[in-house]
Amino acid sequence: MSVFKRFKQARARRRFVEDLRAEAKRPDEARAAAIVKQVAQKELVFAVSSGRAGTETLCRLFGELDNVCATHEPKPQYEIAMRPALAEPALARAFLVGHKLPAIAATLEPVYVETSHIFAKAFLPAMLALGLRPRLIMTRRAPRAIAKSFERIRSTPHRTELGKLYLLSPADPNLLPLLRWDDFTDYQICYWYALETQRRQAVLRRYAEAHGCVCVDIDTNDLSRLEQFTDMFDALKLGRALSEAELTRLGAAVGVRHNIFAKHPEKPRPAGEASFDDQEALVLERVREVTPDFVAVD
Repeated sequence: MSVFKRFKQARARRRFVEDLRAEAKRPDEARAAAIVKQVAQKELVFAVSSGRAGTETLCRLFGELDNVCATHEPKPQYEIAMRPALAEPALARAFLVGHKLPAIAATLEPVYVETSHIFAKAFLPAMLALGLRPRLIMTRRAPRAIAKSFERIRSTPHRTELGKLYLLSPADPNLLPLLRWDDFTDYQICYWYALETQRRQAVLRRYAEAHGCVCVDIDTNDLSRLEQFTDMFDALKLGRALSEAELTRLGAAVGVRHNIFAKHPEKPRPAGEASFDDQEALVLERVREVTPDFVAVD
């Protein structure tokens, strides 16, 4: 991408966020109530995920179902407002009311599924505050596998272009505290991000369930088995069972890998670099300097 194109994109993002701030200062309550009423007629399903944990596969499998609009990272995309909304929660509400909810309302199917991992980074509390009660899928994958996957595609929080745009950073507010991380390897920062996702999933689950939301878990490895997907579907309580035709289509779709980054080689390890075990131990040590009771789940 040229420098000029990057500049134009950055300028467009700044203007978009400025417009959100203006909308947040003058909220149109009647407009918000009207769009929420429309969207509330649908069954909403969102992923709470780190990314690199089966969200694209989830979308593809839901896409085999009747009367379901299954989307992965549709426009309007959350990342344009994500980081500003972390510090200014009112921007999340403005983004939902002015942009995301109208797009959802425009879909024809009664069930709307979106598996973007960015949704849960800043937008779920605002959606709950508006009165919507989405069903949530908590994707599970080992932190090391997540960290290696992000490092492999050169998406490191705070450092690379992809990481800055799509991932949370230790420099962002209200996240898992981490001291003295400037000397960390890219792998260590990606590992911290996987730990932050675990923490965030636990916090958001408690918050969402307290508001009456249904939350279910799915392990990335289970998405290759039809039974696990059908169990998850039943747990979502969408008010119907899967048809024989849907089960046939799902049977042909599960286990089919679709990973646009599959051909990316792993990042070469510098000579003398510490083992994964040692790098992870240092991350946990520094996390526990601020959060002594933090426990990572493999």
